[in-house]
Amino acid sequence: MINKVNGPGEDTFDDWKTAWTEWADKLDQLGVTIVVAGGNGGMDVATGKPRYYTDDMLPAEAVDRDSPVIAVGGVYKDGSLWEGSSPPRKDSKSELSIYALAAEIEAYVSADGQVKTQKNLKGTSGASAQVVSLKSQPSCIRRLCVMSDTY
Repeated sequence: MINKVNGPGEDTFDDWKTAWTEWADKLDQLGVTIVVAGGNGGMDVATGKPRYYTDDMLPAEAVDRDSPVIAVGGVYKDGSLWEGSSPPRKDSKSELSIYALAAEIEAYVSADGQVKTQKNLKGTSGASAQVVSLKSQPSCIRRLCVMSDTY
């Protein structure tokens, strides 16, 4: 699972996109499933527009229908779109592959040898972790991919 890729100052976005695409294709040939967070730059209440789009950042920008990579957007427990989920632009080739719970997430963390529960977490990083856990259940992935076409 990849949540964010930052590059050194001199490389361009296109350099990183080319490197990412080559890397993803090689991992796909090895049978590795790559899951990336789609981003949390969704709707800005003040402007009524997204703060940024999925295609504004790597690695999600490099994911399209032909990509071996799964880009995860976010939904609420009732299945409605989580407004923090970054959408792709209408004229973009990039797209979100699947949606998973991105609000009111409950997670367990270990701190100082103690396991603690964190509640009400949000974001597509948490959503992408759920998709990674479904990898062992291919029938679930197929159903979720069909759901993603409805958003």
